[in-house]
Amino acid sequence: MRVLRGVSRDPWGSRSEQGARAGLLARARTLLVDATRVASQCLLLLAIYLVGSSLVQALHLAVPGNLLGLLILLLLLQVGLVRPSQIEEVGTFVTRHLTFLFVPLAVGIMTQGSLFATSGVALVASLVGAAAVGVATAGLVAQAVGRRTGAPHAGS
Repeated sequence: MRVLRGVSRDPWGSRSEQGARAGLLARARTLLVDATRVASQCLLLLAIYLVGSSLVQALHLAVPGNLLGLLILLLLLQVGLVRPSQIEEVGTFVTRHLTFLFVPLAVGIMTQGSLFATSGVALVASLVGAAAVGVATAGLVAQAVGRRTGAPHAGS
């Protein structure tokens, strides 16, 4: 076998090239594992959503399917059939990018100019009232949890 100048006889390359290949393979394996984990989390959340939507259609319930799916997810988390770690990465991603999910809502609202012209005051009053109820409920729940766990108040 003839050896060319600067070319190694070893078909696998030098040790540094082998180390680089091993590092590249390890990185590819890590990416594949991460992608599989994220895909399985997405599929789990999608399955729960589809169960909720299917139940709403089958039982003719007057609630949105995604709301029933969230309630099912809450139940599964409370019972322990789903652990938070099983949905953590996708949940964090969705929460971090939640504002983008409101773009279709905002566009839909902008197309309803005539509705706002006729019922705008009532809509704004109901939105403000609903926000106040949500904030008050969150505050009361936080206080109850704080009393139960013995956590000090933020002002203390």
